[in-house]
Amino acid sequence: LINLSAPAHELDKRVEEFIADLTDKSPLTMWITKMTVDRSLDADTQSLMVMEHLAVGVVLQSNDAAEGVSAFLEKREPVWTGS
Repeated sequence: LINLSAPAHELDKRVEEFIADLTDKSPLTMWITKMTVDRSLDADTQSLMVMEHLAVGVVLQSNDAAEGVSAFLEKREPVWTGS
């Protein structure tokens, strides 16, 4: 699949634009999301439900979750720790 094409001299700029929505998120949440998606390709429905439940539980108990809520309420950018 191709999402975008660009001349070679614009490639770095286009890649940065493409990943911008991902790089400002919690690194812990992004890691767990990627791991869960990778593992889900060969799983049955019941296993997927358990995996999702566990992943959400871990993320919601993280320091980054608390930071995200605090940053939102304080109308500031979050400072992620990846924990």
